[in-house]
Amino acid sequence: LKADSYLIEMIKWIRSHIKDAFEVQYKGQAKPIMNWLKGSSVRAITGIADSEHGNVKDIFEAVASYIFSGYFEAIAPDYPAFSQWITGDSMQGAAQDVLSYLAGGAATKRATAVMDALGLLEGDKLRATKSRYAITVLDILQAKGHGQVVNNSELLERVNARLYFKPDSYRLEPEWLLVILASLVHSGELELSVVGHNISASDTTLFKTVSFDTLKDFKHIQAPKDFNTSAIKALLEMLDMNEGLAISIQNGDDGVVRTMGEKIDDYIRVILRDQQNLKDRLPLWGQHVLEEAEAQTLNNKLTETKIFLEEQQRFNTPGKLKNLKVTVAEIEAQTLNLEAWREYKQLKEVVGDLTPMVDYLKNAQLILAEDDDWQEQAKNIQQSLRAGLLERNTRLDANFKEKMLKQLGELKKAYIQRFVEQYQRARLTLVEDQVKAKLISDSRLISLETLAGITLLPAEHLKKWRESWAGLQVAESIEPKMLEVNPQPVAFNPRANTWAGQAKDRLYYLDDQLDSMLKEWTLNLKNNLADPFIQLDLLKASQKENVNSFISSGKLPEPLSREFIEEVNKVLSGLEQVNISIDELVSRLGKGTPQSVEEIRKRFEILIQEHCKGKDSEKIRIIIE
Repeated sequence: LKADSYLIEMIKWIRSHIKDAFEVQYKGQAKPIMNWLKGSSVRAITGIADSEHGNVKDIFEAVASYIFSGYFEAIAPDYPAFSQWITGDSMQGAAQDVLSYLAGGAATKRATAVMDALGLLEGDKLRATKSRYAITVLDILQAKGHGQVVNNSELLERVNARLYFKPDSYRLEPEWLLVILASLVHSGELELSVVGHNISASDTTLFKTVSFDTLKDFKHIQAPKDFNTSAIKALLEMLDMNEGLAISIQNGDDGVVRTMGEKIDDYIRVILRDQQNLKDRLPLWGQHVLEEAEAQTLNNKLTETKIFLEEQQRFNTPGKLKNLKVTVAEIEAQTLNLEAWREYKQLKEVVGDLTPMVDYLKNAQLILAEDDDWQEQAKNIQQSLRAGLLERNTRLDANFKEKMLKQLGELKKAYIQRFVEQYQRARLTLVEDQVKAKLISDSRLISLETLAGITLLPAEHLKKWRESWAGLQVAESIEPKMLEVNPQPVAFNPRANTWAGQAKDRLYYLDDQLDSMLKEWTLNLKNNLADPFIQLDLLKASQKENVNSFISSGKLPEPLSREFIEEVNKVLSGLEQVNISIDELVSRLGKGTPQSVEEIRKRFEILIQEHCKGKDSEKIRIIIE
């Protein structure tokens, strides 16, 4: 009892004076024990909670761990990093926690920490073949060849009386190697031979009943002689089936195998269809969403996966699946290909959702004028959409699609508003249409139509006036629903509309044109008839009086008769008409390029000479059409 009390007193004293009572020397440098932990703490290293009390041993081990960490990293660069404090004394217990879990028990926090450190987990699922340590074990087993085993001594190497797995890099203790081997057994990747037992994926309960030392001192490992459970599970998962069905297959369930076969057939059929679709590279707004190289890469992946699936079609019974030789790694490679395929199908769905709106806007671009402000908005959104679809990290984001649909919807709304505005500007109201109707019976138009019978007057001008008049149309009612589905629901194309102003302005312009044409034609006729070369004596007495009255007053006779027109044509027949079109005139005078006065004069004189060559210039009358 006295000894116990002395021990308690001694421990109490050590706790109180540990900062001063102990000195640690390393590489010739001596410091008080706690000074070595500057920048860290015993709790940070050991993971002891604030509510817990550590002991003196924890302090010594924490300081030793901190000091030797650099040295250990140098000799074992690939040793796992544990999230929980594990010492030589607790290592076996931690390993047993994992074995208990693999035998069907619950996973303790310590077991999860160990499996996570060894890379055996993917999320919260056991994925032994993902671990670099497990991959190394499988590589060693595979290198042995079919039917060969790998002995304990071939995996563990002795260094200074201690055994390690890959001491120059991993430096894993036998306890951790056992955890890795047990995980691979659980996954169906290998079988573990120990004294009295050969443990396979169907015997994992033995990890709880066989002594730890017996397991740790295993004899050898070998490839599984029964079903390749891990590969079957991986194949089931690849086909979007429950990996737990692997047990049903082992029990001879033909139904599960048939379902696998049907799934494989469906995958092959849809892959073939999508490979055809890939040739189009997802067209949208006049461009391809998929670059040629990206489409080719995906096509190669699909071809590889199709061939892989076709090879699995022969395993159509539980018995045949015993001969399944593919590895989990090979299946996972195809799973990645399928993931790329699923991303393509997602992208195809995104493009499908965007296409109706894009097609509408693409047609709208051909309707509005090229210099319309709306066209610039459309171009900017088109470029934004293109950039987003080329960015692989963006294009499958639901927010991206919703954002683009919103922008496209706003652009469509702006187009509809713009189309309606331009349509209403280019069309007459019902009141204005009545004004238009009155023009066709206007006395000025009647006079011009009569005067058009005089050969020297430009009747073509009147023809164009009539065409312009006919082009003025009254606005129809446009149903909003029609514009929602058809960017051009009425016979109106703003791009083809040459009149920039409103239709009513054009109507008033046509009214003014009647005045100006009648005035110009009247003056033109008067000047021609007043020409001294005109022989008015050829006219009948009554018509001669009308012509002389017209020449002197400048007023056309009323009513303007056909007889008057015929008599005028008769006296003007001695004059020769020369027609020069506006287009030719502009072209011959330099097509709008800057010219000097002298250059214009020369060009015009050459034009006149060409048209009047061989004619009496005194009798020529030039008409600009």
